[in-house]
Amino acid sequence: TTEPYVTQVEFLSPGPYNSGFQIRIHFSEPVDSTALVVTFGSTSPYNTYTVSGSQHNDTCWMGTVGINSSVPSGTYHFAIDGAVDYAGNAMVPDAATSFVVDTTRPTITDLEFDRSEPMGLGVFNMTMEFSEDMNTSSPVIVEMYTDGVTVYTINGSWLNARVWEG
Repeated sequence: TTEPYVTQVEFLSPGPYNSGFQIRIHFSEPVDSTALVVTFGSTSPYNTYTVSGSQHNDTCWMGTVGINSSVPSGTYHFAIDGAVDYAGNAMVPDAATSFVVDTTRPTITDLEFDRSEPMGLGVFNMTMEFSEDMNTSSPVIVEMYTDGVTVYTINGSWLNARVWEG
């Protein structure tokens, strides 16, 4: 006579998200998820977008969350409802899990050149500041071109999550 409930929404990749990703929804007991509806939105009742998926096993449902350019950046909540346990008890609806969508491309907000040496010698330092935190595990290689020919390749490193220096 106990209603099943969501014990965990497992994200199979870390966020924030700018493209589709997979989730697993774990239940407190075996359920029939034939009538399960999983949606997400930025405002209650969180049903702006539908998540497609299917029952993975008796206590787990797996789905794909579609994120594309039509989904604006922001915080979203899942709305999960419709699973039934094998005794016929309907699940407790769940809207506790949230995630962040970031579909806005970062921009360079500040660009500085330190020209302590004359440019003709080919030595200078450059600092770029970005509009949002960046993935600092990825290298940034800056190439400067003249008439389609590489003139300078600038290698550098991250000073923090928003500032790169080369």
